[in-house]
Amino acid sequence: MAEQVWNERPPGQNQFPSRYEQLPGIGKESPRSPVDNQLVPLRTRKASPRSNYKENMDLDTEERIRQLEMRLSVSEKSNRALLEEVLRLQSDLRNTARKSDDVFREERESRQQLSEAIRISNELITQLSVRIKETEDKIEDEKASLNTLFSHTKLVEKSVVVSQQEIQQRRDAQSIKLQELKSELSENKSARSQLEQITYALSEELRTLRNKVDNQQAEFSNMITEVRNRARKLEEENRTHLDSMRKQSDMHSLADVSNTQLRGQVEQRLSELRDVLMDLRGKHETEQSERRNLEKLMQAKINELNTALGEQARKREENMHTVDMVLREKEHAAQAEKLQLNSKLSGTVEDVNKRLTAKEMKLKDEIQAKYQQLEKILQREQQSRQEYEKSSREEADRKWQTLRKALEEELQILKESIGTERGKNRDTITKLDQSITIVEKQLAENKKQVDKVMAAEIKSRKIHELGTQEKISIVNDKLQIATSSLQQAIGGVSQNLSSSTEKIKRELKTMLNEQQQGSTRALSDMDARMNAVKQRLNTMEEALDAKVAAASNNLSERLSDRIEAISKWQDATGDTLRELGRSVQTIPQDIYQMEEKFKLLKSEMDSRVSHESDG
Repeated sequence: MAEQVWNERPPGQNQFPSRYEQLPGIGKESPRSPVDNQLVPLRTRKASPRSNYKENMDLDTEERIRQLEMRLSVSEKSNRALLEEVLRLQSDLRNTARKSDDVFREERESRQQLSEAIRISNELITQLSVRIKETEDKIEDEKASLNTLFSHTKLVEKSVVVSQQEIQQRRDAQSIKLQELKSELSENKSARSQLEQITYALSEELRTLRNKVDNQQAEFSNMITEVRNRARKLEEENRTHLDSMRKQSDMHSLADVSNTQLRGQVEQRLSELRDVLMDLRGKHETEQSERRNLEKLMQAKINELNTALGEQARKREENMHTVDMVLREKEHAAQAEKLQLNSKLSGTVEDVNKRLTAKEMKLKDEIQAKYQQLEKILQREQQSRQEYEKSSREEADRKWQTLRKALEEELQILKESIGTERGKNRDTITKLDQSITIVEKQLAENKKQVDKVMAAEIKSRKIHELGTQEKISIVNDKLQIATSSLQQAIGGVSQNLSSSTEKIKRELKTMLNEQQQGSTRALSDMDARMNAVKQRLNTMEEALDAKVAAASNNLSERLSDRIEAISKWQDATGDTLRELGRSVQTIPQDIYQMEEKFKLLKSEMDSRVSHESDG
């Protein structure tokens, strides 16, 4: 990456940037000598090993710069690897979030299926209620038929005025029948008590269901507290991580302060060197002005100073020797300072690289450990959620089956009771029909007997008119007595029948109404309880969904915040490393510029000395 950036920058920026401007170039009037920048060599000697040493130093600095670039590239690669790992972690988190969303969708589908099953059961219950209404309509039709039968019996009673005596004899049988009806009524009452016991058992089962629901609510509250505790633990871990990140940022700030101090020291030294160079330049300019004045004086007094040329030449050689010695000492001092600066920079760069690598390793280990912990926590939560869903589904299925069985049993009991009542009504109606037919037969037989008696009497009247008249009077008296007794018996029987039938009707109506009201109340109570249980389950499911969604959102937000903080820290570390690399790159450029300035000064001194020697 660093090599690509270095190769892609514009050609005007190939040089290292420096804080100070370059010195102005020397004019074209000062020519450059081919050998050591001298116009006329004073002493023809071989090239000094100092130039070779400078070349070696340049090569060493270039190699160090390359090593620094390689290190920077390695650090950038490691940062890239870290970013790739972070992206992979983000993709894994997204996949887990998608899987959790799929699980929630499946759960919602299962809940929808349960709601559809409950809806189907409600439809079945409505169908059963419709059937019960149809049965009630049929019972009403039967009541209407009974009313018609009762009207027919009234008509028959009018015709049964003659058979009062025989009906009086059968009052005992009717009383026995009434006792049987009372026993049947007692049986109905016992069945009613059984139904009440069944309803009480159902109410107790509903109470147990309520207790179970309350226990489930307590378990849900415990789960919520556990989730809150886990969230608090995660927040504490985040706080500790942020504290560690702050400490690391403080360490980076200390490193930046040390780097700024080093820069300030280097800049101070460079400013001192620049001041020395400015002083030397001022001295050289003053010397140039003095030498020009001396040249004018020399031109005026050439004849007078011919004798002193030897002494001046000797003095000049001594001065040049001293100047060369001073320059050599300054060059040695500058080289020593360069070596010290390079060693310090290499040490600081190595320390920074070591610290950065150690911090990167620590961060990698911490990120991996936290990611593993998060994966374990998510797996545990998923397992617990699946187990709880299975248990809740099984309990819901069990409850639904028990309720369904109870409803089916109640419906069967109601059907059986309705069937028994219908059978009893049919039996009573058949018995009444049989009794009516018997009465009609008896009346017909009585009529036949009366006709026979009348025929015999007519015959006997024809044979014995006198005896027959007496017998007819006796018979008429007997008939009057019999008819009066029959009328009295028929009136009592009709009154007893009407009272008994009215009592039976009332009792049947009350029984039917009570059974209908009890069945409707039981069904309405069951529907209300089922609706309440459904509402509670829906509210609990919605609360669970909301809490799980909030927990997943909080976890995703915290993970994203951590990843963003890590990426910001990586960007900051990359920026600091780049700034260090730039500063390291600018130092050899400044050193190279100083060397060029020293060379230019030396060339100027040599050129001036050569000019003076030529003059």
